[in-house]
Amino acid sequence: MFAYKVKVILENEKWNRYSSPNQLLEAWNQFVDECELGYDMGIYEYDNDLSVRNIIEKILQDEALSKFEEYEYFKKEVFKIDERFRKLLSKEKKRTDKRFWWERGILNKAGKEYFDDINSLF
Repeated sequence: MFAYKVKVILENEKWNRYSSPNQLLEAWNQFVDECELGYDMGIYEYDNDLSVRNIIEKILQDEALSKFEEYEYFKKEVFKIDERFRKLLSKEKKRTDKRFWWERGILNKAGKEYFDDINSLF
């Protein structure tokens, strides 16, 4: 039932790329993997790829979903991936135009295009 309710949220939010909690976890994990290797695209692609964490947050904040047993596993896995991602972000530099901590963070290690964008925009 948890997976079904997540799928409904994804459909309502027009997130057609993913249809299950596991796909969301996989997408978030793969993005963090890319960042650990040194993200090699620009800021617009980065923001787009990072947006998977926003839909995950919507699921984590859904009170009805929190009653399901699977929710705790999902939350625990998200937080594990979050911890890996936090380690990749600068402690001194932050974006001020964003709402969530994962959006405000600036990578310590990335490709030239990303850093050129960061320098020109912020």
